[in-house]
Amino acid sequence: MKRFCALFLAFALLTGTIAGAALFPDVPQEHWAAQYISAANDQGWVQGMEDGSYAPGQNLTAAQFLSMVCNAFFPERLAEEPQGAAWFSPSWSLSQRLGLSQGSGLSQTNLSQPISRNDMAQVIFNALIAADVDLDHIAGDEASGFSDWGQIPSSYYPAISASYRLSILNGKPGNVFGGQEPMTRAEAAAVLCRMSDAVEKDRQNKPMDVSAQVLELVNQERAREGLSPLALDEKLTESALIRAGELKISFSHTRPDGSPCGTALDETGAYDGASRSGENIAVVYGDAKTVVNAWMDSPGHRSNILDPGFTHMASARCGNFWAQMFIGRH
Repeated sequence: MKRFCALFLAFALLTGTIAGAALFPDVPQEHWAAQYISAANDQGWVQGMEDGSYAPGQNLTAAQFLSMVCNAFFPERLAEEPQGAAWFSPSWSLSQRLGLSQGSGLSQTNLSQPISRNDMAQVIFNALIAADVDLDHIAGDEASGFSDWGQIPSSYYPAISASYRLSILNGKPGNVFGGQEPMTRAEAAAVLCRMSDAVEKDRQNKPMDVSAQVLELVNQERAREGLSPLALDEKLTESALIRAGELKISFSHTRPDGSPCGTALDETGAYDGASRSGENIAVVYGDAKTVVNAWMDSPGHRSNILDPGFTHMASARCGNFWAQMFIGRH
């Protein structure tokens, strides 16, 4: 019986919730957004001010929020955008390509102005769609219960309703939404973390979709080498989901409890009848194509993908953490 875990590359370690970070001097532990600000800062989604503070109550501009969203959810594509005259040129360019500002009141002429809650809701809605989050099941009119609902332009209703249903945006005191009110830097950190949760939950609800996408790309690579295609396996997918979640705690082939990665196969019964197994892991990559390309560029990961002894494969994603598991049954 051969079990092994390929050497991994820490392509881009995210220290966020793994290592934690000190709070800014103007964000005490009891601040309502302290955990959000710390987590978003650790992930690189938000940054402090030049004097070392965070300025949680400072209004956020449209350019700043678009930049945060692009950096948090579309980092690979943002890196491909050309630099322009303004610091926000790459994020504005990508926002236009992805349609992040569509349906909002944002334009290049008002990006330096504070972003309103209405426009933030619209950007959130558009970003979730661009991130391939399934919003078809997000229905209901709970948001219409706000006392100022009739004062909000109806074009914003779908975005506000979805953001409210997903608990990304909440109401203001007095049972109002306050669509024209500005958003603060503290609120932005909370919104980014909640958006990340929504994206992650959606991906966890579509595990086979991720496996199918990766499998198609892997089998293309195997076909080029004259190797037999791999097949999906439901129990193996369950193991990959377990490992993807564990990678957020410890980005390693050793599980958080200290046991080898292959024991996740025993938990689900995926190893029954198998004679060999392997695992690839990665972090940061935003889609199946980029993560498979990265694995193929790494000798250790490539050897797993092109191993003639493997017959089945499954992949899972938890946020930006990827787990790919292989077994060989003969």
